[in-house]
Amino acid sequence: MTRDECSDDELRALYQFCQKCSLDAVDHLLSWADPGRLPPVYMVGLLRYSFARRKQLNHWEAFRGRAQAELAARGQDVSELLRGLIP
Repeated sequence: MTRDECSDDELRALYQFCQKCSLDAVDHLLSWADPGRLPPVYMVGLLRYSFARRKQLNHWEAFRGRAQAELAARGQDVSELLRGLIP
């Protein structure tokens, strides 16, 4: 599997992990996660999953910026993928 792919099971596991974690743990994940090593669905999934709590996550906006830049560098349709997540 390449960095641009992931299975439904992997995405489900990511969501389950985030549900079990504290808000601080999710924020920590956003602080160190390297979008260059993640499939687009993970980047977007993390942002969408944590969107409702973004004001409480110190690293949400920085991760969104890194993810946005990485998606653009990969030639992805950033405005479509991040619809509702970018101003």
